[in-house]
Parts: sequence; C-alpha cells; structure tokens
Amino acid sequence: MTTLRPGHHLYPTPDGWRCALPGDRYLRINGPEEALRAFQNATPGNADVGSLRRAFEAQGLLASPPPVRTPPRLLLHGDGPVADALAAVLSPWAPRRDGYLDEVDVLVDCAGWLPDSRWRALDDACAAAGVAWHRCHTEGTSWLLGPLTVPGQSPSYTDLRGRRLAASGVPDELTHHWAWLDDPASAPPVPEVGPGVAAVVAGLVADEIATWWRTGVAGPVGYQTEVATDPVRVTRHPVLALPALAS
Repeated sequence: MTTLRPGHHLYPTPDGWRCALPGDRYLRINGPEEALRAFQNATPGNADVGSLRRAFEAQGLLASPPPVRTPPRLLLHGDGPVADALAAVLSPWAPRRDGYLDEVDVLVDCAGWLPDSRWRALDDACAAAGVAWHRCHTEGTSWLLGPLTVPGQSPSYTDLRGRRLAASGVPDELTHHWAWLDDPASAPPVPEVGPGVAAVVAGLVADEIATWWRTGVAGPVGYQTEVATDPVRVTRHPVLALPALAS
C-alpha cells in the first residue's frame, strides 16, 4: 500500500487540511473529511479514498513502502570505542566478531592508525571472495572512513591509496610513514576517542552500509568521509577508481 513520502504530514488546521513537505512547504488539501481522516490514519474502512490517492500520486506525494530485506551477514573486526559503538549500532543485524569471508556479505574493519599492508591484503581477499567491505581509521586528529568497497562496483582501498599517492607532493614520505605505522611496536598510542566522536563515526559507517544494502547502489564514485574531532566536523571527499591498465 502506498503512503505519504517520508517527512510528509497530512493534518487538519482551523481552515482546512494541509500536507506539510520538507523545507517548510505546505499544500492546501481539499477533499471529503472522511476520506482525509481515513488516509491520515491509513485505515480506509468504508471511506472512498481512491480520488484522494490519485490526486496525491499526481502531486508526487506518495511512496511505496521499502522492500523488506534480510539483514546482511556482517563481520566486524577491531576493538576500542569506535568498534564498540559500531557493534551497538549494528546490533539488530547481529554482527559477528570472528568468522571467514565466505560466511559473510560485509566486512567492517575498525583500525587505529592506518594498517596499510593489512588493508592491501584485505582488499585483495575481499575482491576475490566478492565481499563488500568498509573501514575506518584515525589519522592525525581526525577519523577517516571508507570508501565503502563493493567489488566491481565502487572504489577499493587500492584505488584510494593510489589516488592519495598520485595527489601527494611527497608520495615517498607517505609510504615511509605508513610503513612505520604498520609496525605496532613503533606506532604511538591512538588518541583517545570520546563517545560522541565514536557515535558519529559508527553512525556514518552503519548508514552507508545500510543504504547500499537497501538500494543495491554503489559507485562508480565513492567517498572517503573525514570526521574532524576538535571540533566535530564532517567532510566528504570523492574517490574514483583507478583506470584499468591494458594487459
């Protein structure tokens, strides 16, 4: 059954009925009181709401309910405040904390500093298994998320890495820094993450996965999201896949 689009409200006022649209827009609605109340309550009963429904459809006010999908099988790697917040946000999906790629639809890896060599290997493994994966890590005083990688559809970690190196004026310095961070014995402690920042990072990661799972749309342009922490500020950076090289 079609209903009003999300964020649209049908209600009576002292001088007639209105439909409130997002952005402080309002439509005056004329029609039989019985039909309007029946439509408002989604209980047609004996009321004739057909003409009202057709008028709403003509105005683009109606939407079909989203299809109900089985939640994705999700594997969550990592520990710390962000991983814990993400586990809480995704609890309706019952994410696993251990398992194998051939058992899941999506992998999320919550790291501290950038684990470059591990993520390069994970990128290859997820591509071979056909498993989507998302990721987040801290860099400086910010957190960087994604882009969400759906093999064959959206940019990978390898694409992001290549784009960063190509755009940098000091690519050798980047690779030296990443190699140093790869060694847990030498890398410094990760800055403390407050509950608010952890919730923002977890919410953004979860929302991107949920949107892709609901719509099936991913790429070809992905986004790496930066969450600055002092103060909290969210910025999205577009990421394109690297061009395929001729064999």
